[in-house]
Amino acid sequence: MLGRRSMLWMLLAYAGLTVVVVATSTAHAWLAGSGRDEVVQPASASLRAFVAAVAPGTTVGRWVVHEVGPLRGGNLRVELRAGGERVALTLARPDMRGPQPLAGTATLALYPAVHDLAAYTPTPAVQQAATELASVLAQREAPPDLSPLH
Repeated sequence: MLGRRSMLWMLLAYAGLTVVVVATSTAHAWLAGSGRDEVVQPASASLRAFVAAVAPGTTVGRWVVHEVGPLRGGNLRVELRAGGERVALTLARPDMRGPQPLAGTATLALYPAVHDLAAYTPTPAVQQAATELASVLAQREAPPDLSPLH
């Protein structure tokens, strides 16, 4: 049976370990930049009007829009599905200095929604989905809420 003193030391050691784990986790999240672009911006009237053409349930070629948004860091994520395929795209403003988009319009660039864009090779399905979505949005002016890709 543990004595009072042993129990106290065990509780202090547990509390110390908990503090170390929480501090390490917080430092790792801060250094990794998690949450940096996680600011969810409220949708403006112009953004709502822009995405009305691709509201969830809308058909875009052979694709059905499954999810839209919210606006994060000035970029908008759109998920399309067809059968068992799922494609996630990021809508942003065009940036001549940035990566090459899969498709676009005069005021909009569509990118695959992936973490490492430089190492990503799009499949024909992803390219097709981006092209079809761009054609649906071609007649719309991108809202001022959108920023170049982050």
